[in-house]
Amino acid sequence: HILGASLVLVEMEKARAGGDSIRFLFSGDLGHYDQPIVKDPTAPTFADYVMCESTYGNRLHDSGVSSEDQMADVLNDAAKRDAPVLIPAFAIGRTQEILYLIRELEEAGKIPVLPVRIDSPMAAQATQIYNRFTEEHDEEYASILMKKRHPLRTGSMLTTSSRDESIKLNDERGTRVIISASGMMTGGRVLHHAMRILPNENATLVFVGYQAAGTTGRRILDGEREVKIMKEWIPVRCRIERIAGFSAHADWKAVLRWLENLQNVPKMLFTTHGEPDAAEAMAGHIRDRFGWNVSVPQYGDTIELV
Repeated sequence: HILGASLVLVEMEKARAGGDSIRFLFSGDLGHYDQPIVKDPTAPTFADYVMCESTYGNRLHDSGVSSEDQMADVLNDAAKRDAPVLIPAFAIGRTQEILYLIRELEEAGKIPVLPVRIDSPMAAQATQIYNRFTEEHDEEYASILMKKRHPLRTGSMLTTSSRDESIKLNDERGTRVIISASGMMTGGRVLHHAMRILPNENATLVFVGYQAAGTTGRRILDGEREVKIMKEWIPVRCRIERIAGFSAHADWKAVLRWLENLQNVPKMLFTTHGEPDAAEAMAGHIRDRFGWNVSVPQYGDTIELV
């Protein structure tokens, strides 16, 4: 998923009448396979019960066009129009993945070297942490570090830390890529940039992650032509792009791939961490594939573990 994400296995010793333990495995947020920077999800272990995420239980990431090609098209188009690009991105995980991709596209000559601005103190700190914990890196990332190159630094990159440095970005003109949190536009410095980008017909707003219902990002994606940001109604006139392949969450096929490694048939599996339709769809996929008992718990439900 992201650096530091973990499965959690809770073992309740002597929980059964006969003195046996009950093992409950929580998937947490599952990442998808073959994503850059971090290793693939760890295989699940033996568990009597499993709680499994279902964020993408009713969707697949594969749109027929790679995220690399989509990003290259968006940035090249912006460069031709001399237009700014705003990418709302989670500070941990998504920002680093975007930087990694832009660097690769630059080095491959697929896009020009563009000014990239990281306007998120947390993202700046998280990027440093990514470089320190080498045991979490996948082989490709580690090989780049071995060559004394920085996998998360583009050709013309600036990271802001102070409020004054962030404000100075407003004076820049021409094509530049601003990456700022939060990823769903619910808070953070991205809102200050959005107030200038959204009304600009020449600008581009790029979504690179899941937008939950009720968030500003979701409302923009759903086509609302005006959104409220910091008590002001801001018109949405800019170009809107969505690159779905960047989600750090596994889609339903990847969740099934992960569950295939479970060492036993669980007594019950619960699908959570998904909107109602997604959780129900994920439960259906699991039943169809494995024939397991699957429940979609509702708020306030009580389940007795036996």
